[in-house]
Amino acid sequence: MVVAKIEKGLLPLLENYANRASQIDLQDIFQRFTFDCFCRLFLDHDPGSLSLELPYIRAQYAFSDGEKAILRRHWLPETCWKLQKWFGIGKEGKLTEAWDEVDQFIYPCIEKKLEKLTASSTNKPDGIVQLEISILNSFIQAYKSTSLSSKSYPKITKTFIRDAFLSLLAAGKDTISTSLSWFFFLLAKNPLAKEKILHEIQTKISCWKHDQKEEDHHCHHPWNLVIFSLRDAEHLVYLHAALCETRRLHSPVALNHKAPRKSRCSSQRCIY
Repeated sequence: MVVAKIEKGLLPLLENYANRASQIDLQDIFQRFTFDCFCRLFLDHDPGSLSLELPYIRAQYAFSDGEKAILRRHWLPETCWKLQKWFGIGKEGKLTEAWDEVDQFIYPCIEKKLEKLTASSTNKPDGIVQLEISILNSFIQAYKSTSLSSKSYPKITKTFIRDAFLSLLAAGKDTISTSLSWFFFLLAKNPLAKEKILHEIQTKISCWKHDQKEEDHHCHHPWNLVIFSLRDAEHLVYLHAALCETRRLHSPVALNHKAPRKSRCSSQRCIY
């Protein structure tokens, strides 16, 4: 699913900009990519924000506006933002509008997905349920099995599913896009590291695929590019180190509410 989005969405878009020698906002592209992937994985709906036209998806930008408003609450006095919320002005007013936009986008997707799940479970002979693999399916099944052992768990509703989706989207959309943006920025500043990564990909991936003596039609692109899988990436040690160093230098989650009061030493190892 993600590989298909890379092959049919991300690569054609980058190729289009490269042929026109046009500037491109990589962070915006990565945000569109992660937004489409999360919607497809969880809601079984592709909003198509990564198409060549780069359409304006209101829910995508409404979600970003909502995140900015919520982040502002971390440093603005509580009385101030609550007053803005009461009068519907400032960032709090935009948060209310953004919430409505997101609801108008998510709820129809949830209804279609739940109808599809219901049809899949009722139309199978002999009560056999064969659901397609998705995050939403796994989430519902796992939640039901857990809630059976405790009555304190709330019932699964559309609002509950919406909140779960927004939590996953908030955790993954901007963190992934921010990390990738910083990664390519640092590569542009460090051409030697870029050459080492390219050399590692060209040698280890090509040689490894040749040794396997397998032809995977999902991995070869018309532009002679190779889209390697996560298993292939296990051989790319330098690339993995570069990504880890990027996240160390530029953390995608810069705000951390938890911090130790003082340094502690345990088993001769200091924890800061």
